[in-house]
Amino acid sequence: MSRRANKKEEQYQQQLAAAAAAAAAAAATPNKITHVQLDGLVVLKIIKHCRESLPDLVNGQLLGLVQDSRLEVTNSFATPASRSNDGEADQEADQYQTDMLRLLRAINVDYLLVGFYQSTYLGSFLNTTLIETMFDYQREIEEAVVLIYDPLRTTQGSISLKAYRLTQAFMDLFKDQGFSADSPKLNGLTHETILEEVPIQIYNTHLANALLLEWESTHADDMFERADMPTTTLLEKNLDLLIDAIDDLNAEQNKFSAYQRTLSRYQQSLSMQLQKRRQENEARIAAGEQPVSEADILSANRAPVPPSHLDTLLYTNQIGQYCKQVNQFASAAFSKLYVAERLQK
Repeated sequence: MSRRANKKEEQYQQQLAAAAAAAAAAAATPNKITHVQLDGLVVLKIIKHCRESLPDLVNGQLLGLVQDSRLEVTNSFATPASRSNDGEADQEADQYQTDMLRLLRAINVDYLLVGFYQSTYLGSFLNTTLIETMFDYQREIEEAVVLIYDPLRTTQGSISLKAYRLTQAFMDLFKDQGFSADSPKLNGLTHETILEEVPIQIYNTHLANALLLEWESTHADDMFERADMPTTTLLEKNLDLLIDAIDDLNAEQNKFSAYQRTLSRYQQSLSMQLQKRRQENEARIAAGEQPVSEADILSANRAPVPPSHLDTLLYTNQIGQYCKQVNQFASAAFSKLYVAERLQK
């Protein structure tokens, strides 16, 4: 009996050790979010907040929890707009967020932050402010996402709501601020690897589904609104934004070209000064005198600071977003026009 007991005890200890190792490995491995599950009420609250605030762009906080590889967003609240200056506005927003989370916790509602949402104007959301905010969120909350809602694109027949995260490669690069031209980490990073899109699933309760089915049966005529002919207004605005982004990218390229010219002049001037100093030292050594150090020349001639490539990456990514939107708009427009032409015949 003692041998069997000892054997069982050894097996039990081995199972405990294996479970502890698996738990440690799971804790060391970052959770990979495969999709975001949005509650239907959260989607309606985001849409209501963004539409009522037009033409101003607004944002808010997302609340929920992580289940395995699924991020569940069960609640949200809007961040009020502030008319104060930047410092006071940030303090007011932080205090409002703290008070809201404390009150939600007091009434036993999900109060864990899992990201934020913001509205955009025809997909023009990618900028340095969003990158910095998203970096802070993902550094504190590993599974955090940002929801981007475009009320203008939604008017074309389909809801424009997307979830994004910063890629791990961009997180590491942004942490080290390695966006200079000579940064080795910049190699291999493109504008397409800044953000990764996370699929979205909208979840409704059974009562909400029953309400939607009843509403659909009584508003069947509204389905024909999807067949409305597209207007060129959105396409013109998209092209205007695309032209502005190309101009910004051209300005960044001009900055880099100016830096290269300045660097070339600096290297040429430094080389001439060092060569002159070396000739003087050779003459001093030939005369039996001590040579003069070259440190004063190196300290007096400082190399120009290379420009950051972050804005270039952001503008390039934004140009890609505008091109995709133009392509989608044109595809849908041509499809409707062909259908209308066949119906007329």
